[in-house]
Amino acid sequence: MKKALLLFTVLAVACTPQDDKAFPVWSEEDRAHLISEFESTKKVIHDLVDRLSFEQWNFKPDEDSWSIGYIIEHLQLQEDMHYREVRIVSMQPPRPEYSLKTLGNDEKVNEYATNPQKGMADWNVTPLGRWPTKKLSLMAFDRSRDKMIELIRNMKADLRQQVTFRNIPDETDFRSVRNLHQILLTTIAHVKRHTSQIESVLANESFPK
Repeated sequence: MKKALLLFTVLAVACTPQDDKAFPVWSEEDRAHLISEFESTKKVIHDLVDRLSFEQWNFKPDEDSWSIGYIIEHLQLQEDMHYREVRIVSMQPPRPEYSLKTLGNDEKVNEYATNPQKGMADWNVTPLGRWPTKKLSLMAFDRSRDKMIELIRNMKADLRQQVTFRNIPDETDFRSVRNLHQILLTTIAHVKRHTSQIESVLANESFPK
């Protein structure tokens, strides 16, 4: 009996996390930070584009660049994709065994907002001019954004223990495994990245007055 009790104690100690930092928990501070960022970036977008005319909304600096209307459409498509991913993956069993692999990646995700390297949008988030008017485009963006905030506000799962994967050949690339909190940080960084793009279009010397 004593040997069995000793063995149980040893196993319990071995299976108990010894370093809280190695097993991060999605906190109320995390939730509040995400909600604040989603609300503030939504306001920034509206402050930049609400007063634009039809001509300004559709202006392209050159044939290979997106108009502001295209940028907003792209943001809405990307946000819908991340919404579905977070909602579905959050219903799956937690994967705490990946906690160490995602540890410290928040900062790397946040750096994406100012990364000068230009990306290429996947076909499913490439804008096509789906919305005929600025009003409809912004309504779609606001709907996606508000649904995302509602999802975060009511989330019960521990988003630090729910992970999602990307098929990236370089396994050291932090994007290959991210927890769902980091996916949402990616959404925020993505909007900030394209906010800078909108500001660049507005500053173009040929932008309609």
